[in-house]
Amino acid sequence: MMSSFVDKKYINLVSGQLSRFKWKSATLANCRCPICGDSQKNKTKCRGYFYEKSNSFFYRCHNCGYGSNVKNFLDKVAPSLVGEYQMETFNEKFGPRKKREKKEIPDMNFKPFQDKKEGAVFYSKVSVLSSEHPCRKFLEDRMIPEKFYSDLYYTKDFNNFAKKLINPDVNYPEEERLVIPFVDETDTMYAAQGRKLSGDGVKYYTAKPKELSRLWFNEYKVNKDKPIVIVEGPLDSMFLENSVALVGSGAITELPESLKNCDVTYALDNEPRNKQIVSYYEKLIDAGCKVCLWPSNINHKDINEMILSGIKQSEVERLIQLNSFGGLEASLKMRDWKKI
Repeated sequence: MMSSFVDKKYINLVSGQLSRFKWKSATLANCRCPICGDSQKNKTKCRGYFYEKSNSFFYRCHNCGYGSNVKNFLDKVAPSLVGEYQMETFNEKFGPRKKREKKEIPDMNFKPFQDKKEGAVFYSKVSVLSSEHPCRKFLEDRMIPEKFYSDLYYTKDFNNFAKKLINPDVNYPEEERLVIPFVDETDTMYAAQGRKLSGDGVKYYTAKPKELSRLWFNEYKVNKDKPIVIVEGPLDSMFLENSVALVGSGAITELPESLKNCDVTYALDNEPRNKQIVSYYEKLIDAGCKVCLWPSNINHKDINEMILSGIKQSEVERLIQLNSFGGLEASLKMRDWKKI
């Protein structure tokens, strides 16, 4: 993930200096070329492109023909960033993992490049935070397995994180949040959820490219040769051996191409009085999908609550296996399960 992730980070850091800069997709950005100045006749033409290839980003201008990797581009446009970029990419490729992470972000006491227009991107892997840090304690209090801490992030300002690294058009409160990244088949982040750590307000903000309506967390990391359980939230999916989480709007029955030939079971939240959950289940059953209808003796809303109540992961997996149905049997079970 991190080679292209670091490249993308520095592209975003320098983006304030690039005229008409805009991300076209998670792996393609466009701007007026700062090398040649781009078209002198039409100031709206943007012929400079950043594109992802082999887990790295490159730049090419279709006006002057200039092409380079991110390091050489920074040499030309923002030389003050080159040293930081080289150190971060070197540490990601060659440094010992634990030492690399601590050096990269020493408990948040670091001074990243300050973009004059939009500010810096502050983030840290949860795995390098102190045991007393509120983000780490948030995950520990919910018993999220520690093996996932190196895949999760903390940011002081999710709005800035999302604008810089995901979509410049988003607008969220400037507050600290747990960051849950969504990565593609090249392990490159293309979207992220920001989870509020405490207090009232919106629990989740989901930053994504405009063209995407539904997201699938862990889509490219599951073992597609084994049964896959689809749940409603990324944190719930971390308690299951082989799980994907769906996030966002869109047709719930339309699986992404990567999962269409897999053995899939939907285990949505255990809320038989929730009209939306019931509607989801009915649509899934009508489409011929296999669903888990939680037994009546389970009173917990979701998998995380089950774990917190003392139910073991293996027991949750077994509950899903024993209470999954399809076809006519699912329709009959659904009549008994729903409470509306």
